[in-house]
Amino acid sequence: MLSKLGSYEQARLTADRARTWAEVSGSPIAAAATARELAIVLRHQDRTREAHHLMQATASRVEATGLRTEA
Repeated sequence: MLSKLGSYEQARLTADRARTWAEVSGSPIAAAATARELAIVLRHQDRTREAHHLMQATASRVEATGLRTEA
């Protein structure tokens, strides 16, 4: 919602915190979802290279888990 309102700094901080807690949870799906949200904010801030790197690293981590479900 913060991103939709144009509050990108607050959105980035919120997404980063969510990503941190998702990593702590140990859930690869939660970590991937929050990384996606952070990447969206980064793209809105013209930080496309960082967003791309984040998503590539996230995809590699999910793939390394061996997760093979619909999720």
